[in-house]
Amino acid sequence: MLLKVGTNPSWKSIKELGQIRTDFTSNDKVIIYRGLSHYLTHPHDIREDYRASAWKTGFLMKLGKLPLPYDKIFYRKYLDYVRKHG
Repeated sequence: MLLKVGTNPSWKSIKELGQIRTDFTSNDKVIIYRGLSHYLTHPHDIREDYRASAWKTGFLMKLGKLPLPYDKIFYRKYLDYVRKHG
């Protein structure tokens, strides 16, 4: 179940789990998301916040708000990274 939520989350799980802190000593949330209006005026922050988010699939889904195969998008990016960095 956790794998399904992690790779193909529902909107409810994004809303609830996206607010969880990465650890007890930090203010960093699992999804670093500043809002669509911020990203429209500062598009370079999308990349920065994507990288800073611990839950990449959740970030993409929250940003896109479209029913895309986010798990496959993330997996493909992961494979590209593994091929590039070994």
